[in-house]
Amino acid sequence: SGLSYLLETELPNTIRILHQGSEQEYKIPIKWKGHFAETNWKIPKDAKLGVYSIELSNGKSSFYSGEFN
Repeated sequence: SGLSYLLETELPNTIRILHQGSEQEYKIPIKWKGHFAETNWKIPKDAKLGVYSIELSNGKSSFYSGEFN
């Protein structure tokens, strides 16, 4: 019956950044303020060039956002 906000317990608490090819991954915690989230992450010097996928997860379910160069 339409769109609604997720319950606080359903919100993602982790961002997973995965390099396609090497499977090198980074997990970053998410801090929520109401229905907005923010996080800070410095790209590591050893991060590989290439295509990355980003996934948001709450430990029970995941949302795959796509791939980025």
